[in-house]
Amino acid sequence: MKIYHLVFTFLLSISITAQKNVNNGWTEEKVTLEQSFMDANIQIMVGKYDVAIKILKDIYKKDSRNPGLNFQMAQVYGSLNDLPSAIKHGKKAVNGSPNNVFYNLLLGNLYLESNQMTEAVRALDRLIVLQPEETKYYDLLARAHLRTGNYNKAITTFDQLETLLGFSEEIALRKVDILDENGKSKEVIKVLKKLVAMYPETMRYRYNLASYYKNQGNDKDARKVYREILQLDPEDASANLAMLDNPDNLKDEKGYLSALQPLIESDKIPMDKKILEMIPYVERLGSEPELGVPLLKIGKTLVQLHPNEAKVHAMYADIFNGLGNIDKAIEQYEKTITLNDNVYTVWEQLIIAYGQKGDYTTMATRSEDAMDLFPNKASAYYLYASAKISSSQLDEVVDYLQDAQMIAGKDLYHKANVENQRARLAMKQNRYDAAAKHLSISIEWSMGQDPQSVELLGDLASLKGDNVKAIEYWKQAEKLGYLNPNLAAKIAKGSL
Repeated sequence: MKIYHLVFTFLLSISITAQKNVNNGWTEEKVTLEQSFMDANIQIMVGKYDVAIKILKDIYKKDSRNPGLNFQMAQVYGSLNDLPSAIKHGKKAVNGSPNNVFYNLLLGNLYLESNQMTEAVRALDRLIVLQPEETKYYDLLARAHLRTGNYNKAITTFDQLETLLGFSEEIALRKVDILDENGKSKEVIKVLKKLVAMYPETMRYRYNLASYYKNQGNDKDARKVYREILQLDPEDASANLAMLDNPDNLKDEKGYLSALQPLIESDKIPMDKKILEMIPYVERLGSEPELGVPLLKIGKTLVQLHPNEAKVHAMYADIFNGLGNIDKAIEQYEKTITLNDNVYTVWEQLIIAYGQKGDYTTMATRSEDAMDLFPNKASAYYLYASAKISSSQLDEVVDYLQDAQMIAGKDLYHKANVENQRARLAMKQNRYDAAAKHLSISIEWSMGQDPQSVELLGDLASLKGDNVKAIEYWKQAEKLGYLNPNLAAKIAKGSL
């Protein structure tokens, strides 16, 4: 519910007026009306608009032309979402006191809310005449013109303000918003260029212009602006990165990463910006190993520059992990945890890496450490169970998998992983039908997209003597992107 009233201002003024009027010999009837008006405002203060309007309507019967009374009634009707009544009394308030800014502003807002744009424009025009220096009225007027589809009048409104107050950043950016919303890209560029010309030392205007060119697909002019920035500040980090981000470089991303090396070495560029620049390439290492050499060089540089920053070591570890260098990945994950042990994804990657290395004792130990720090993370429990299954220590496995299932709740990803470990446990115990049942559930929950579930189907087929079927499943898991080094060995061998 929208509230239009100005309670405290009116309550104070009415109280003072009533006291003066008593002293000046007002009649008892007039004093009673003033007291009723105060009572209405008290009801407004506590949010009882329906009670307030009843009191105000009684006063209105005896003083219907009072602009202040009509103004207050318009506000209360507006708060009650009775826009027709609010507008009726708003008009009477303005008619009774046409130069009152508050009355005109209320009426303009009521017209805007009721979508009576022609009347809203008239009210806002009056406000601008009354207070030509108040910029918010021009903004309201421009928006009203836009809602009627009159784009030209909206821009003219800001031009009028610019003529009055002179060119300014605030006005220019408002015009840019309107121009951009209406697809007037050429006009947007003109305004942004004017901002650059008026404020040549303010780099953000040049960035705005370059970004707009880029968003419009105009890389040539965007690079031109970035070159101008570099002429003013050759070490500007964002401009240097933008210049490297050339469409031609996309054809040779290895070359791009190599060209990025000097900027990575620069202490002028914030560490977080460097990391953000690298993350997309690290994520693609599994499918594009040719990116490994320049990424390793960048990772090493970052570690040397920021030896005590956990996130740098974590990224370096991810690079090694993506390249299959598990020992180096573990080394960097451990360093990360030494510096900052409150990021669970690092713990998870470390635990999985120990599993890939075949160090199930440390995998279990690190899983326990993670459970102590993150008792509500399901994967810590089923990874512990995985380590125990791999080392044939099966006594506690069922309990930990039950804990993992309970913590997973409705998360199908983690629930599927719990079923995978239950299948592994069943296979260890030669309960092949039970294993098949658990894998069927996992496949259903993962919609057949979990490579570990598919790999385990291959393991089960091999255990049952069907190596042809096993190889089919293993190759399918490989296509799904599973990077388990043991998978390739099983495919090459043709059996477990």
